Amino acid sequence: MAMSLYSTALWSALLFPLLPGGVDGVPLLPGGVDSTRRCCAFEENFHLRLKELRTSFVKLKGYYEDRDEIETALLDASVLQEIGSPSGCRAINDVLRFYLDTVLPQAEERSEQLKGPIASITNIFHELKRELLHCVSVEGRASLPSGDVLNVNERTSQ
Repeated sequence: MAMSLYSTALWSALLFPLLPGGVDGVPLLPGGVDSTRRCCAFEENFHLRLKELRTSFVKLKGYYEDRDEIETALLDASVLQEIGSPSGCRAINDVLRFYLDTVLPQAEERSEQLKGPIASITNIFHELKRELLHCVSVEGRASLPSGDVLNVNERTSQ
């Protein structure tokens, strides 16, 4: 696992579209009173999630940096410029899925002392993925990496 995967650029790429103001001018709130309240609560608690994420990430980062033998950069500035595009949601979803399916389970198997921070990051990433699918939409729909389309009414069950 290359250290650059855990770089500031990745965190910016993951979290930028979730900040107030939307992606490419598309508001984060898909509409409706319940959706608005849910997304407002998400925004209000976002800084707490980020703080917990940073704390847990620092512990996990040290573990991987000590074992990193690859020096190839996986992200550069051009990726950050593209993250706000319509494909940005899919890219973030793919990165979250990669972490949830590959990186975090492998890290948890390798180190007993990292189980707490890994569990914290895993929970936050699951929440971010769920909220991303709920809040970031274009005309009430969000495209998933599989090409499927998720309707607003289906999002709350994800």
